[in-house]
Amino acid sequence: MMHSSFYSLGQSLTHDLPLVRSHKQAGVRLAGKSQRVPADFTFVIPAYRSAETIGRTVNSALQEGRGSPVIVVFDGPDREAQQRLPHAKNLKVVIRPENRGACVTRNIGLEKCRTRYVMFLDADDVVEGGIIANALRRARAQDADIVFSDFLLEYVDGSRSGAIHPGRSTNPAELFAEWMKGEFVSPCAIVWRADFVRHIGGWNEGLTQNQDGELMYRALAAAPRIAWNNRGYGVYREHMGHRVSRRMSEAEVRSQFAALAIAREINAEKNLVEPRIVGICYYNLARRLYARGYAAAGDRALAEARQLGFDSHFGGLFHKGLASLLGLQNKVRLTGGIRRSLRSFNTVAAQFGLGRGS
Repeated sequence: MMHSSFYSLGQSLTHDLPLVRSHKQAGVRLAGKSQRVPADFTFVIPAYRSAETIGRTVNSALQEGRGSPVIVVFDGPDREAQQRLPHAKNLKVVIRPENRGACVTRNIGLEKCRTRYVMFLDADDVVEGGIIANALRRARAQDADIVFSDFLLEYVDGSRSGAIHPGRSTNPAELFAEWMKGEFVSPCAIVWRADFVRHIGGWNEGLTQNQDGELMYRALAAAPRIAWNNRGYGVYREHMGHRVSRRMSEAEVRSQFAALAIAREINAEKNLVEPRIVGICYYNLARRLYARGYAAAGDRALAEARQLGFDSHFGGLFHKGLASLLGLQNKVRLTGGIRRSLRSFNTVAAQFGLGRGS
């Protein structure tokens, strides 16, 4: 058994875990040898209130996995969602007695994984186009710990973005910088070596936000072997469509700061990037917090960015210019008010038949 504050095993977990505040609490290797079965890959799918999407997600995993195990871990009983699951010999279902969060369910799935590679797929995302077969080919050829692929965004109206092609660096420090700037790869387009995820401590069960980002911070600090696959793609479902105004809970705000504190600590120890690059991540957090009405938390995040040496504005030319003139908080308030007014106008226009072509 691996002993780590990030990683808790099986369904015996019944106590509340504290929020992990240091990456040094992870990183103990597994005792003994990993168990293997002939199949080389497993999907782990955490599920909570997922009746509308779980069937589609699991079917895509079964199709792309070509007989590979698919482990669905329900974060509490959900009869309706369970009934939406297809029947398949390689589908394993685990039901938690109560809701404990996505990271707990992912760690349970990881503990039950007996293959060399794993993907953590959310219960409303899908995989398409041969992504798994091709990613595994790259993993084996390069003995990779992490294989990144392209991904798409799927919005609530069913439309999709074009393929997102992140920079294809295999340098962990360069990728850490990209993550700090908000240029990331969705978990539905990442294949991991399962033992590597165990080695870095698994998923941080104390976080409710930025869970995959925090896992990647620790991963990139551990000098992984990285490969890229350019065939197939993951499809990440954007829950709020094109909108960014959803209000965070207080716990989610604390989780965002906790994840960035770990990134900051990692960078201070490993010297992966200039501190100001971590400051960009705090700046982007401040921008989101202002947009969601958390003025004091936004001020705190912006102060952290400035302390780390990021003393300008990050984004497009329009944003930089207006934020320099008005200040970040006032700029976000102004553009947010304009967006809300436009949405209200469009709603009224649609009611009176004043849309396109009228």
